[in-house]
Amino acid sequence: MVVALFAVACGGEVLEGSASKDAGKRPPPHDGASPPFDSATADAPLFCEIHECQAEEGGATEDVDGNVPEGATEDAFDGEFGEGGEAGPPTCPSGSKLFAPAQNPQTITLDSANAYWTNAPVSGGTPLPTGSVDSRPRGASSAGVKNLVAALTGPLFVTHGSGFVAFSVLGKGPSTGGGTGSVDLYGESGGTLFAPGMGLAGPAGVAMDSEHVYWVARDAGGLIVQSATLTGDAGITLGTVAGDYTAGGLAVNGDNLYFAGWIAPAGSGGAIFTVPIGGGTPKPLQELGTGEPFDVITDTTSVYWSDVSLGGVYSMPLGASGGTVTTLASGLGEPVHLAVDAANVYTGDFMAGRVYEIPISGGAPKTLVTSVSPNGVATDDSSENLLYFTTETAICAVSK
Repeated sequence: MVVALFAVACGGEVLEGSASKDAGKRPPPHDGASPPFDSATADAPLFCEIHECQAEEGGATEDVDGNVPEGATEDAFDGEFGEGGEAGPPTCPSGSKLFAPAQNPQTITLDSANAYWTNAPVSGGTPLPTGSVDSRPRGASSAGVKNLVAALTGPLFVTHGSGFVAFSVLGKGPSTGGGTGSVDLYGESGGTLFAPGMGLAGPAGVAMDSEHVYWVARDAGGLIVQSATLTGDAGITLGTVAGDYTAGGLAVNGDNLYFAGWIAPAGSGGAIFTVPIGGGTPKPLQELGTGEPFDVITDTTSVYWSDVSLGGVYSMPLGASGGTVTTLASGLGEPVHLAVDAANVYTGDFMAGRVYEIPISGGAPKTLVTSVSPNGVATDDSSENLLYFTTETAICAVSK
């Protein structure tokens, strides 16, 4: 299985219907108002419905500046922890620091000032309608967590750019009235919220450049890649892929998009595709007869992807199909999301309970932390030189 939320998305009601070729008119703005963080709905990640999860033992309760973030008290996080054991305050594994409390966070992204993440609480394997997108300033020891958007069912991927935060929602979003998925944009300056992508089946990876937001989702006949301007226009279709695919991660690099699609049932293979940002027929860079390609990221020279079924992280040159695939790491458990800097690729391995630093130039992966259930990762290239990662109850940071 991939990320647990995808286990629900592939067979549950959240995927009923298919993606609209045009995402529709811009809905009315949403103020993004929400109640404060409430631990009563916190639960173990959906992965714990499949694997035997354990709560983190020991670790840090202070934040990266040596302080306990606002709301990170034991009383605020009282209650049961699903199948993961007894609850406690949000803690991070030994060797790392607590950055912020969270509720089953899925993915995380950074800009020069803030960290942003999606919270997707579940109960009994079902995403609850209490998910959110939250943020906290980096390097500001007294600042607490700020809720940007609330009342989401299954928020998953998140990214940022040009004053906006974009995120995909598997189920009900703030601008959708039913159980279909969406891709939403939150304007940081005024708090305006609108959904350029609506009526989507299994929306997954999102990416942004200076003028557009891009996303990939399931369609009735396979995958659909769409985009919209940041001015509130409806989404348009860039390309489709026929086949029994489920959408994975997506990255934008220059004039091209790169995305993953995996074939059901899990382990049956898939492909890494590319399509111009202006539209066209997606072409497979690499077709895979086995495995389950999931997240996709790029740097200036290469595209990287994780395979949660094969337990590997791979790369190949950007551009034309048929390039040489390099295995950067193999024999991992379930590497999920990825991050990259000039020297390394980073991944959270949910099954093994580790966060890895994997040299791009070759060599054995380095374990940064253990005894954790990581999912999203994001790399900080500032003077702090930190890697941020998610656990079931927190956003944590560790020195690279």
